[in-house]
Amino acid sequence: MKLLRSITSWVKAGPADAPAKDFWSVVAYDPQTRSELQTGQPFPSRNSARDGLLANADGSVDLHFGPTAPAGREANWIQTVPGKGWFTFFRFYGPLEIVEASQRILQKAFNGKPVLAMKPVRWAKGDAPEGSPLTDDLRTFATSLATGTAEHVAEIDPLIVDAAEHWRIERMNVLDRLILRLAVYEFLHQAETPGKVIINEALELARSFSADDSVRFINGILDAIRRTLSRE
Repeated sequence: MKLLRSITSWVKAGPADAPAKDFWSVVAYDPQTRSELQTGQPFPSRNSARDGLLANADGSVDLHFGPTAPAGREANWIQTVPGKGWFTFFRFYGPLEIVEASQRILQKAFNGKPVLAMKPVRWAKGDAPEGSPLTDDLRTFATSLATGTAEHVAEIDPLIVDAAEHWRIERMNVLDRLILRLAVYEFLHQAETPGKVIINEALELARSFSADDSVRFINGILDAIRRTLSRE
């Protein structure tokens, strides 16, 4: 729950200081279908505007995931299915501050705002975590990838759709879609990076941040696109 507490505690100071102008939400997804988890609840989600969440004394919010609700904490409970995996997405509606360059791409996917309009960015203010390996060159490179990917979505998405049999791009897991877009942008516009290196980096992102079956899903699509583009 440390990550949950870290993220949801951002709203404790109220709308003026929160990264969401309107509200934030957490939704549980099924890693096999990549759609919302089907449970006895009408929606496998909680959001700060709709659900009357119980706050802690410091204003932070604890969310509870499990097959049954903890007594007295039903308002903060998202139901899960025994023996079935799940993953979550945090969404900030009317986001006011984006923490990582990759999240700038995520914002583009949600509401279409130009990436370059998303300011301020924490690392631009020197707020990189203590001990961060990010140099100025790496930050510049990461920002260029984020910006380039967002600006070339119209070129990138048809390649993904052609390689993803029976999958509409809007039905894909959001994070899988973003990893695919980033990799395909590199295929098209980062000629100095070998295609297999690009795929390996994408798979590492999937292993770290997406569901287990996403690695196979992303690998299959990217390998097909690599062959289509004759990328070595």
